[in-house]
Amino acid sequence: MSIRDGKLYFAPDVLWSEVELSDDEKFRGQLCSRFHGFYFRPAQYLLEKGESDDFAAGLLILSAFDAIARLWVDDPSSVAGRFKSTFNDFAPDVLGEKIAPQWAATVYENYRNGLVHEARIKSAARFDLNAATCVEEMNGICVVNPRCLLSIAEAALKGLVSETNVARFRANAVPLLQEDFEGE
Repeated sequence: MSIRDGKLYFAPDVLWSEVELSDDEKFRGQLCSRFHGFYFRPAQYLLEKGESDDFAAGLLILSAFDAIARLWVDDPSSVAGRFKSTFNDFAPDVLGEKIAPQWAATVYENYRNGLVHEARIKSAARFDLNAATCVEEMNGICVVNPRCLLSIAEAALKGLVSETNVARFRANAVPLLQEDFEGE
């Protein structure tokens, strides 16, 4: 949420008072505005600025992806399970091939957990805007291209709010979001 001029915003262009949880189509658009406005566009801006901002961009991207994963899976209680499952569901859409299962675990443990809980990327892993692939091992170190990670997060959001996924969205995402924003 964001407050500007004394007003609470659900997304940069959506006032909290305008959120329509009961209108699936409208709410899916509002949720996209939230992720694009608060996470993806700022991350893209940082990535375009240069390599010194890839750490901050990565944190925004992983935070958004983690939230999308929570809304995507049937059982959001297992943070690791939902993250890895969603990563494995959408990485092939971006990469054009299945990703090795250990990469989802590595991204979860070293990047997501490291950035969110310890303000670092663990196990000497790093972001590299010049990496040829999304996730790779270079000299024994895991390297992630944050641009590719952003593409995976955007694909996950697109899948979450797609017209063909309305039943899943209604069953998984809407109740969680209603609970999250109750009392706002």
